[in-house]
Amino acid sequence: RLACAEQQRREETKGLALRGEAAVLASRVAVLRHACTIAGITLVLIDIMPEFKPLSREARIAVKRGVKLFLQQEMGDRFRECMFTLEGAEHHTYGVPDEMLAGFRDWAVKELGRCFPDKLGLNEGLFR
Repeated sequence: RLACAEQQRREETKGLALRGEAAVLASRVAVLRHACTIAGITLVLIDIMPEFKPLSREARIAVKRGVKLFLQQEMGDRFRECMFTLEGAEHHTYGVPDEMLAGFRDWAVKELGRCFPDKLGLNEGLFR
């Protein structure tokens, strides 16, 4: 994850600097730095359940609400650290801090297995 984010940061920095878009550059660098310390929930959920993306919009929203409740409970006052908005997105999304990744994964395996038992297909995956 870190190597990919670093490479992407370098490419974006180079391209944006050439066009002189300093404000956009600073914003993207901040998002990428944040991404190095936090795993996006969609990546973790797909790692646990490869069929997550094809789920209905309603099902994905329900999962996201469950993730929000989990993160609020676990993070308390620091919950906002888990929220971010990707450029061009209409809504924010959540990320899981590296130090919480194992606990989040355990919770997600249990919850996804309970809600979608026929779709759970644990990968050897990145997020263990």
